[in-house]
Amino acid sequence: AVHCPISVEGRIQLAVGALSHTDLRDLIGDLEIPIIALHSTQDRLVRPAAAEGWLQGRAPARSVHAALAGARRTCVVWVKAGHEVFQEARAQVALLIEQLATGYHEAHDAGLAGQGMGTKFELVHGEGEEEDAG
Repeated sequence: AVHCPISVEGRIQLAVGALSHTDLRDLIGDLEIPIIALHSTQDRLVRPAAAEGWLQGRAPARSVHAALAGARRTCVVWVKAGHEVFQEARAQVALLIEQLATGYHEAHDAGLAGQGMGTKFELVHGEGEEEDAG
């Protein structure tokens, strides 16, 4: 477990914010930009089925490269982690962010696994079809 320095008041504010949440899933299909969504496979709070919302009204992309090639495309990137993805899969998430920031996927239609880092990502294409990209 990781120490969480959030005070009781901070936790209350987080709960109030979550309860005040507005569901915007119906608007996702209207976005004219590609979406790269990072989702964990072992999250007990946000179930993996929630990733389907990112695909509503959009073309599923087989890779980050394919998603970036046009508007209204979505690539869901799966990482083996629980709810705290950035803490539990730090190396994998850092690699993905680095690749997105440097334009790696704009030039390469490749999997997301890093060289010798033991990273493992999976891409989801919609309709339950998955591809191991690591």
